[in-house]
Amino acid sequence: MEIVSAHPWQHTKEIEHELVKNPEVAVAILLFNKAASRPNSPNLLTLLDLNEDELPDIDRRWWQVLIEAVIFSRTFIHAPQHQLFVDQLKKQLRHANLLHRNVLSIERSSTIERSLSLSTSKIESCTRIHKLELNQRGENLRQVILTDFIRDEGLISGIDTGDLDLGAWPIFERLIRSSPIPDQIGLVTGRLSIVSKAKSAQLLNQIESDQVSLGKLTNCPGYLVVSAPTGQLIKAYTHLLQSGEVKTLVSTRSLLGEGWDAPVVNSLILASTVGSFVLTNQMRGRAIRTDRTNPNKVSSIWHLVAVNNRSPSGRSDYQNLVRRFETFVGLSEVESTIESGFGRLGATELEKSVPLVGHSYLQNNNDQMGQRFKNIITLAQRWQQALIIDDAARIKPSIQINQPPSISRFVFRQRRGHLASQLGLALGTLSSGIVALTNIGGFGPMALYTTIGLGVPLLFRLRKTIPFIKNIAYHLPATGTLHQMGTALAEALSHEGHVKSPYQGLSVNVTQSFDGSCSIALSGCSYQESSIFADCMAEILGPIDNPRYLIVRKEQRLKQEIEVYHAIPTLLGVNKGAAITFFEAWQKHVCQSELIFTRSAEGRSKMIKAQTFAFREPATQKIKKQERWE
Repeated sequence: MEIVSAHPWQHTKEIEHELVKNPEVAVAILLFNKAASRPNSPNLLTLLDLNEDELPDIDRRWWQVLIEAVIFSRTFIHAPQHQLFVDQLKKQLRHANLLHRNVLSIERSSTIERSLSLSTSKIESCTRIHKLELNQRGENLRQVILTDFIRDEGLISGIDTGDLDLGAWPIFERLIRSSPIPDQIGLVTGRLSIVSKAKSAQLLNQIESDQVSLGKLTNCPGYLVVSAPTGQLIKAYTHLLQSGEVKTLVSTRSLLGEGWDAPVVNSLILASTVGSFVLTNQMRGRAIRTDRTNPNKVSSIWHLVAVNNRSPSGRSDYQNLVRRFETFVGLSEVESTIESGFGRLGATELEKSVPLVGHSYLQNNNDQMGQRFKNIITLAQRWQQALIIDDAARIKPSIQINQPPSISRFVFRQRRGHLASQLGLALGTLSSGIVALTNIGGFGPMALYTTIGLGVPLLFRLRKTIPFIKNIAYHLPATGTLHQMGTALAEALSHEGHVKSPYQGLSVNVTQSFDGSCSIALSGCSYQESSIFADCMAEILGPIDNPRYLIVRKEQRLKQEIEVYHAIPTLLGVNKGAAITFFEAWQKHVCQSELIFTRSAEGRSKMIKAQTFAFREPATQKIKKQERWE
C-alpha cells in the first residue's frame, strides 16, 4: 500500500506527458485506492476525466496491470525499503508459478493454459467425434487426426505413467479400444507407426524398401509396430486411407501437417495446440482439397476446446481458438454469408457468459455441433446460396462493430439554426410572392420587393442547405453514420493517394446483421486497398492508442452532451496536411468536430481523456477485422 501511495502521479500535477504513455497504470492506481478505502488524487481523476463513482471494483485484469507496474514500470520510483518488498514479491510470485522469465500471469495463467491445451478430455472428444463421423459417413469415412506430440514414453519404457497428456499414441490406443472398426485405424509418426495385423499385408505391399520390419505390441494384441523409411511409410498409409482399408489415420502435424497430399480426406480432427495461424491453415488444408474422384465431397473440420469452469483462466483454450478463427474464412451458420471470425459458427452456448461452476452449457454446445453435423448433406447447397451474390463478388477485408454509432439527432441539432432560418426565408418568400401576384390590399409592389429581398439570400444559401439536408438524410438509417464515416475515410485515402483506384468507382458497403452488429468494407478497388481501408477504420472506431491527431465530436446521451473521440488513422496522421484532408472530409460527410494535435500540452490532456474513454465505454472496444465474401 505504501508503494502505491508513494507513486509520484498521486502528488504531482504536471504529469500529462507521462500519463499519455501509461493510462492503464493510472486507472489501476485509482482502483487500488478505492479497494483500500483510500482517497484518490483529485488531480489524477480530473486528468483522466473520471468520477469516483465511475470506478469499478478491481479485478484480475487490473491487479495484473498494477503488479506489473510495481515490478517493472519505471513510473514507480522505489525507496530502498520498498525495493526489498518488491524483491520479496517477485520470489513469492515465482514460487506460486505466477511469474516466469519476467512474464506475470495473474489475469491468465500460463500453467492452466498449458494444462487445458493438453487436456486428456480431448482424447475422449476424438473418440466421440470418430463415432459420430462413422455413423454418418459409414464406408465413405476418410478421417485424419493430427496432434502435436506422440506421447509414447510409457510404451517405450514399459512403465505405467498414468493418464497421458494429449498425443498421437494415447488417442490411437483409446480409439482401437472403443471404435466399432478397430482394425481400420492406423498410426503413423516419425518415431512410432502401428497397423492392425488384418491390414499389415496391404501395408507391406506398398513399401518398396527392404528396410522394413514388424514388431509385436504387447499391450495391444492384434496390432504390429512397423519400422521403415518415413517416406515409404507415409506413402503406404496414404494408399490404405485412399483405398478405405484404413478409415482413420492418427498422426502428428509435423509429419502430415504440411505438404502431405490426400484429397480423399473428408474428416479432420485438430487435436493440436499450435498457435500459428499459418500452420493451422496448413493443417486445415488436408481436408478442404477437392477430390477428382468424388466431386460431391463435403469435409468436416473439428477443433477441440477444453474449459475449466473453476478457474478464471479456464476459458483460455476457447479464447485462443477464437483468435485463430480471425483468419479462417468459411460459411456462416448464422446467415447466408462467407466470412471469417468465430462468430460465424453460431456456437451460442460457448459464447454465453457462464458461471464458474456447472458444465451443462458445454454439453449443450457438443449436442448443438453434433446435430449440426447430421445436416452436413445440406452444406454444399448452403455454400452455393452464399456464393450467389454477383459476378464481381470476392473476399474483402472488413471491420465488424457490435454497435454502430448513430448521430443523426446531433447532426440535425448542428444544422437546425441554418435550416430554421432557411425555412423562415422560404415561408416569407412564398407569402410575399402570393401577395405580389394577387395584389391583395394593394400591397403588390411592396410585396414584390419583399419577395426579391427574401428570395435572393434564400437562393444564395441554398447551395449549403441542400448538402445539409442530404447529410441529415444519410445519417437517418441505423447504418448511416457508419457509412458516412467510411465515405469520409475513402475520400481522404483517395485524395492522399493511398487508394489509387478511381474514386468514382469506390463504394462503401455497410451490412447489418440480425443482432444489430455491422460490417463495413470498401469495394471497387484492389484487395490491398480494401485492407488499407479496413485497417484505418479499425483505428477510427477502436479504442485510442497514441495517435498524432484526434477528432473530437459531441454526442447526446441521456440528456447529456459528451465528447466522443476518434483517432485519425496513422496513415493519414503522418503530417498535418494529410490530417487536415481527412478532417475536412469528416466535416463534410460526418459532422462538425474539432481537430486536436496530441503532441501539444492541450492535446495531451485530450489524449488522456480519449484513452480513458475506452475504459468508460467498453462497447467501443468490440471492433474486429474480418474477411467477408461480398
